[in-house]
Amino acid sequence: MVAKYLISTTMGDSFLDPTGDVYVQVSPSSYLKKKVADVNVGDMVLFQKPYAKTDLEDVEPHLDKSPRYHFSKEMIHEQNSRGDFIPRLRTLLLKGLSEKGVIDDSDIDSRALYETDDFAKEDYEMMAEWVVNALERNGKKRHVSTVENWLRGETLAPRDWEIFNVLGREINPEFNDFREYEDDPKSMYFNYQLYVNIRRGIMRYLNDCRGTTRTFENQPKEEPHISLSPEYAIVFQHFMSDRNETHATARVTEIQKILKRHQMEHVKKTNEFLGEGIVSGEMKNMLELLKSYKDVMEYDEMLESMICSFVEDFDYRISEDDNIVLPSGHVTSNRFWRHAISTRILPTILRCFDEDIDDFMKYLEKGTGIGFWRNFENEDVQKFREAVRKGFLDRGMDSQFRYSSGTSANLLEVYYRIHKAIPERVFRYLAKAREFYTKVVKDTSNFQRPGTEPRIFPDGRRVLIVGAEDPSKIDKVINQLRLREEAELIENRYGIGLNMIGMSYEGGLFFSDEISQSMKMGFDPVTHRKMDKLISGREYIEKFGDEKTISELNSMEKNPGVFYLTRNDVYKMLKEFHLQKIIDRRWQDFVWEDV
Repeated sequence: MVAKYLISTTMGDSFLDPTGDVYVQVSPSSYLKKKVADVNVGDMVLFQKPYAKTDLEDVEPHLDKSPRYHFSKEMIHEQNSRGDFIPRLRTLLLKGLSEKGVIDDSDIDSRALYETDDFAKEDYEMMAEWVVNALERNGKKRHVSTVENWLRGETLAPRDWEIFNVLGREINPEFNDFREYEDDPKSMYFNYQLYVNIRRGIMRYLNDCRGTTRTFENQPKEEPHISLSPEYAIVFQHFMSDRNETHATARVTEIQKILKRHQMEHVKKTNEFLGEGIVSGEMKNMLELLKSYKDVMEYDEMLESMICSFVEDFDYRISEDDNIVLPSGHVTSNRFWRHAISTRILPTILRCFDEDIDDFMKYLEKGTGIGFWRNFENEDVQKFREAVRKGFLDRGMDSQFRYSSGTSANLLEVYYRIHKAIPERVFRYLAKAREFYTKVVKDTSNFQRPGTEPRIFPDGRRVLIVGAEDPSKIDKVINQLRLREEAELIENRYGIGLNMIGMSYEGGLFFSDEISQSMKMGFDPVTHRKMDKLISGREYIEKFGDEKTISELNSMEKNPGVFYLTRNDVYKMLKEFHLQKIIDRRWQDFVWEDV
């Protein structure tokens, strides 16, 4: 039997042939046609709505992989040793009643978390009566059975949030943290609203897809005082989003390769989510929406550079209590050092959305072969990285850069989606190519060993290899890593031209990113150590160049097929993701407005 792939998504599962095609969402209005064998967990695949079979309870385990949703869930729950989430309404009530002497229990912490035997029915009735009387003294009437649900952990929060004021005065002062209408993303009210609205929205959407309706229990009233739409949209669209009346996109949550017929038959009998939902094959109306792998690689690099620019300019002291200064003050005062660390933060960022990262991200995280990165392996850098991560997710970046709420988090989600759309095989090659670079390259001041002929790519293009090592050693390492064969395969299969050090042909670059890699322009890392900031494209031309310099920047001889991004091109790319407002984060890098 020919192997099949069982692809699980947040809307349902499908058996697919590995040589078949699926449509992976790149932007709200564009897709990448991808072989089933190249699909990654995290891809957003085109799905037929009538085949949606999952419910909120099935999506819940995957929702926890969203950092915003998980944070909101932790804010309004406590977790026991078995991993169960218990509403704080229950735990704070029971602890407060214990402190008041209403119940006598020396092990109240464990009991409140269901770690030990639960209370008897009579105990719940007695406690509920006490709480009801306390509420009535303050003008709030509730039925005993309603309060019993609070005590048993069956209710997340009362609909009337003013009740928390009474509970704070009468039972447990920690209830004072439940202030109504508080729009701080770290507040109880904000996170309760976010948590409930995400769950309610996803359940409603799935029910609508199936043509069924169901009321969400304890539905919160709509309030004009707080806007959760950016945060809600980011989390919701990370798992599923509309395409049209009949199709949606659903996040891939698991991929299994089925090799034996009896395994397939077993899945067919036991998997209640199995259907024909994932669109496979040709769809003529999708042709004009398709992007190439080369396009997606360029988007990936552009978005990565934008994320790095956020990190470079972020004053993390705004969101930190203590003023941390890293070695020699480099990170706080020197943009070049910030740029170096920003690249290493990318794996941390991707882990916010997924359970694992690809080989190339693992390579970046280790910082292999980049000597000056080793200076930052210390506690201060870890604090800096954590501050940056929080800055993206809790609106600290938005506040500092004066963007609308959710802009920086949306940038992360878009980058994650684009990055996951690229086949892992490409990133395995990039990791190997950088391994080659670190093994044989010692002198980065020249892009090619003086006096030697450039290597020739199989299709006749010149391949320039950095280094002053013995060419025979270079060839030996290339052969050991099978770089030539893999480069040919990637180009033939995906149309992505990559050279022996992982640089892509015909790929757009930001000027300062190029300089920061100490390549092609002849800069030395030692010089970079003494620079106060990354030099911009305009600054370079003003300081070192003339009209000839501009023409040499795009010289096919020195830089085959690679061009520097214009402002207009970047604006068009960002506009596809509704992120065009952030274009000025890299204003200094645009040598040209347009070409």
